Amino acid sequence: MIKSLLKQYEDLFSTPSELPPKRGIDHCILTAPGQKPINVRPYKYGYLQKGEIENLVEEMLQAGVIKPSHGPYSTPVLLVKKKDGGWCFSIDYRKLNQATVSDKFPLPVIEDLPDELHGASIFSKLDLRSGYHQIKMKEDDIEKTVFRMHEGHYKFLVMSFGLTKCPSHFPISHELGMVFAILRDNKLFANRKKCVIAHLRIQYLGHWIFVKGVEADGDKVQVMMNWPQPKDVTGLRGFLGLKGYYRRFVEGYGKIAAPLTRLLNTFKWDGTAIEAFEKLKTAMISAPVLALPDWSLPFIIETDALGKGLGQSLSQNGHPIAFFSQKLSICAQGKSIYERELMAVGEVQPQFQKWLTKLLGYDFEILYQPGLQNKAADALSRLKTTEEQPKELAVMSALGIIDLEVVLKEVEDDPELQRLIEAVQKDPERYAKYQRSNDKLLYKGRLVLSKYSTLIPTLLHTFQDSILGGYSRFLRTYKRMRGEIYWDGMKKDIKNYEEQCDRNKTESTLPAGLLQTIPVPELMLEDWTMDFVEGLPTAGNMNAIMIVVDRLSKYAYFVTLRHPFSAKQVAEVFIDKVIRKHGVPKAIITDQD
Repeated sequence: MIKSLLKQYEDLFSTPSELPPKRGIDHCILTAPGQKPINVRPYKYGYLQKGEIENLVEEMLQAGVIKPSHGPYSTPVLLVKKKDGGWCFSIDYRKLNQATVSDKFPLPVIEDLPDELHGASIFSKLDLRSGYHQIKMKEDDIEKTVFRMHEGHYKFLVMSFGLTKCPSHFPISHELGMVFAILRDNKLFANRKKCVIAHLRIQYLGHWIFVKGVEADGDKVQVMMNWPQPKDVTGLRGFLGLKGYYRRFVEGYGKIAAPLTRLLNTFKWDGTAIEAFEKLKTAMISAPVLALPDWSLPFIIETDALGKGLGQSLSQNGHPIAFFSQKLSICAQGKSIYERELMAVGEVQPQFQKWLTKLLGYDFEILYQPGLQNKAADALSRLKTTEEQPKELAVMSALGIIDLEVVLKEVEDDPELQRLIEAVQKDPERYAKYQRSNDKLLYKGRLVLSKYSTLIPTLLHTFQDSILGGYSRFLRTYKRMRGEIYWDGMKKDIKNYEEQCDRNKTESTLPAGLLQTIPVPELMLEDWTMDFVEGLPTAGNMNAIMIVVDRLSKYAYFVTLRHPFSAKQVAEVFIDKVIRKHGVPKAIITDQD
């Protein structure tokens, strides 16, 4: 059957002898109005590379996909080494792509593609012969494709490899015969050497797919096993990029990798990082074969939220399909067990309403399962991270207060910092104290803020004039802040803030009267008032009511007590009714009784 099909369509595997036909849409390069022609000087090539470029250009001239050109556009050539030892001819269109108005073609999520293959036992894979050259260029945009080599200028009559928006031109079909018919109708030619037809097991996007499911490519696993310990952020990012691609195969990936992801900001390789590094390697050796989802059967999502993380496992008929885990933030760890369990079900959405909205439209039933039976999710949520250590109740950190997006935007809008960034890039040795990391500007490893930043008043108040800040004096505040952040004039600003602070003006400030204005809280459930109603008739052995009200939302708790009651009893009730559900408040206001 397959042989006769290949015989019927053998013309599809021949070499094209003419330009591709018009198919209703040609590839266009839409640039912004008023855009000047892109002209980039050519790169230097070795003697052997020049000979290879000449041969490849001659082949394209003979095939009719390029022709000599003269014009204002010019882009250099790139040669990329292929697996078989040959060379892939490409053009460095980065400058042109930056000037091109990109479209938002929805490329498929690679991890989701194998999920569509349940029930399949025979697999095929097709590769178009120089696929980009089988799409015609729009006549008006041909001049923009001009490339320059040592013998002259040439322009493409077909789509060239390296242009942006190219992937949106390749449709996907399912049945082999239908695919062949479409290729023939559109005069698209395949490379028979790279095609895989009707195999029981097929390599696809770093995975092996067969009738039982999908597993990680052994070659990629071996690369991870042989990966040397990273020496810098670049090496670490490469390892995490490859490893993260296979995270669905690893139980507890997020928690295991946490010590490494932290190093992407400040690289300091230590024993904790080595342990996490080796754990990730070991996890890939024992990675299971994940079943392909059967959309006609019910899915089972097992969740758990004990410990300091969330765990989920997706399965059908006892066969795992994917794993998920995530470490909880300090704030989330303080939430009640009911909230954390709902977070696990709702995929870590930040508010109840969003959790419920996320689940609307699904036909689901939530069942309780003891931890001994819920082994996968229970293990994921209980998995201890290597950095787990006793923590203080309140830990001051500037990086936990500031909004990084605001910082980056303010740095981008600050002309002085932009000139500094340019100088750092041009002469890094002269500005060795500065460096760039993930779009952030660092000074001696500290995050740089604009001296006009809107976040500075909040930082000054939090570190110097708040309960968590401990109402510190200048020197202590400055030492704590300079350990993490920096802006031009920071020391002077901290000193001025202390001098202007109301708490340092006690000699010139009149004693407070009975009626003082209380600032309106900025957020709900962080500022509470407390009072007591006493002298009530005894009911159920109780004769008093403790009233706790959120000052902003007016959300209230009414708790019965028995008079006389102690401060310890009041504190225990407040922790049980308020802190256990809403976290530690910023302020509690009560009278002086």
